[in-house]
Amino acid sequence: MKFLGFKFTSNFISITTIMVITLSINLFSLSTNQQLAKMQGMAEEYINLGINLVYFQRFYEKESVPFVFRPPGYPFFIGTVLRLWGGLPKRNQNHSIQKIEEHMRTAFMLVYVTQSILLSLSSAILFLWLSHFLDHKISMLTAISYGSNPYMIILTGLLHYSILHIFFVILSSYALMLALRDKVNLLKIMGAGILWGICTLVKAQTLILPAFIFILFLQKFKAHWAKTLKATVIFSIGISITILPYTIRNFYLTGRVIPINAQTGAILWAATSQQEIPDSNYYNWWDLWYADGLEIYRAVTKSSKFQYPTYIENNLALEDAFMEQAHKNFNEAPEIYFRNFFRNFISFNLDINSVFIKIFQAIQKPNHNVYIKKWLKLGDPQNFYPSTAEKAFKYLIYILTSFGFLGICLALKKKEANFLLPSIIYFIFCIAHSITYLDLMYYYIKIPFLFIFSAYFINSLRSYSLRLPFKNIRISLAMIFSVIIIIWIMGLNAAIL
Repeated sequence: MKFLGFKFTSNFISITTIMVITLSINLFSLSTNQQLAKMQGMAEEYINLGINLVYFQRFYEKESVPFVFRPPGYPFFIGTVLRLWGGLPKRNQNHSIQKIEEHMRTAFMLVYVTQSILLSLSSAILFLWLSHFLDHKISMLTAISYGSNPYMIILTGLLHYSILHIFFVILSSYALMLALRDKVNLLKIMGAGILWGICTLVKAQTLILPAFIFILFLQKFKAHWAKTLKATVIFSIGISITILPYTIRNFYLTGRVIPINAQTGAILWAATSQQEIPDSNYYNWWDLWYADGLEIYRAVTKSSKFQYPTYIENNLALEDAFMEQAHKNFNEAPEIYFRNFFRNFISFNLDINSVFIKIFQAIQKPNHNVYIKKWLKLGDPQNFYPSTAEKAFKYLIYILTSFGFLGICLALKKKEANFLLPSIIYFIFCIAHSITYLDLMYYYIKIPFLFIFSAYFINSLRSYSLRLPFKNIRISLAMIFSVIIIIWIMGLNAAIL
């Protein structure tokens, strides 16, 4: 019996093993540790938007205010989880603060558990994807390493779209890969486009995907332009089927063509503004906002103090003001934009927000279990917790980045066709953050690709082996490196979780 082109028995055992290991570690962390939750607003307002969907069937309480500020994917995910649970207290009923807090703790935990399941599933799908062009055992060990590393485990306890976004990126990539296997199936290409549309509703960066997927189709059809264009159009139709209804909804509410959400002006203003060198362990936006952004906000809203409801109710006017300032910034000093682009490109490829490890460890302390915002302000020494685990995790990322670079070079040398899809997807995210804005919360998306690229290099070492000093046993270098990475990750988990 076969499953998705694989032998059912071996892959069923592998998938089950991957999911059991990754989910067990996740659930252990959720049951024993304080989670990052909303990080005092750092995770933004998605949980509130999801609760509004349950109570009001809309994102914002005031029906008269057209809400187009955030992408709808993650709030809809939260709203669905909470609606299926059905345990939120009824509106307009008096409840004690203790009772409300109890309900919210349960609601948060349900979201965490669901995100843990998504991480486990994405690990299994990553295994299936890798198995098409890498050794079975290397693929399995890589998937376990990805799904059980402490960075991803910590993200499952954060009320942020990162886990959901990565899940759909991996699922959509795998679906597209299946659509292009052997005999091309246009219906599957459209299905992959629909999945990518859902992914784009979580985070809008992949709106530019069809332009880059054209390259993938061009390679697949050996520069046959008619077939390439046909496949690209079919794929784009799939994305449009998912996104267009929400774009129509936005147009109905605002009279403007807004494909997903209205943040482009603010992002381009940031991209064209004078910035500090991006530091992956600090929230750079605060310095940028309080230096110049708040003045624009005050001029538009006539309010001296930033308030979220005021921003939402003036979202479109603020977008216009920020876009106007972005044009002015670029015309007056285009070199600032290009400098920001270069810095973002370097940081995205080389850095990681390892401070999350330290924050997670710090909030487990009995006398200090609350995250403090000043820890992420530029200039803070971040000596709030002495964490060797954070350094060890950062070294792991450096090793994976080095292996990944070697993997990319090797794939280019071998003209590895299977490597083109993950390379294109990674490049899209890299370029999207480079041309717009990069900050603390955005590095998560590179993690699965680090494991994919490094796994390709490690897999190439299968032909090299070491002889053990007993029983004349030889072990491939690929297996040795894979096991070392797993042991490293499990050691980090023992120290952190």
